[in-house]
Amino acid sequence: MEAQLLPGGVADADGKKGYLQDANGSIKAVSLSSGATLWKTSMTGKPVIVVGNRLIVLLTDSEKPNVLRLLVLDTSESGHLSRQSSPVVLPEWIMADGMRGQRLLTRVSLEKELLILDWQANSFYAGGARPTPEMLRRMQRFEAGRFRISLHDGSVKKLAEPIPLVVFVPVPQTVILGPRQYTRIEKPLNDVGDGKLIPTMLVATDHATSLKLWEIPIAGRRFEAPLP
Repeated sequence: MEAQLLPGGVADADGKKGYLQDANGSIKAVSLSSGATLWKTSMTGKPVIVVGNRLIVLLTDSEKPNVLRLLVLDTSESGHLSRQSSPVVLPEWIMADGMRGQRLLTRVSLEKELLILDWQANSFYAGGARPTPEMLRRMQRFEAGRFRISLHDGSVKKLAEPIPLVVFVPVPQTVILGPRQYTRIEKPLNDVGDGKLIPTMLVATDHATSLKLWEIPIAGRRFEAPLP
């Protein structure tokens, strides 16, 4: 089972509810017909897949940036936390929340009562002073892996290599679900500064007429100023 992706989150199976990160990173449920907030939690994280009445959220450890956890929220109980996984430990050089010169891609899918977390990370030269060949060699890294997480008890198992080839689908900027189209739109950043979040909206329009139905703020990416 694959996730039904939205810009900034995921939708449930019938396309009636969306689960998003708001502008502050908190998780909320919205009606996809009206954009109205159905419930909101103080917990942060990235909604990645809906399994029945369970919303799976990917969270980076606040103290260990290479450690992830999967949270299970009960969508029938206003996002009540019903379970969290054991730590998912990535190589120490990886910063799961992102940093200049590094990229982490993840994908969560479902196999019966098991969540499959695939990941791949790479680091690269991101500008600045001209690097030496040795510096470039040290900067350029690539690793990938797969974990299996039990929905029953949250236990985590790292799968041995070789890891199957996985296609990581980019987060869509526009998605059509039923009669509506949902688009992620970035607003101008007035107070430009490296690391600031870019104001971002999720805009719903009627797919047939292009009439705007609603818009709400969602989590934005961090602005990276060009290096000299």
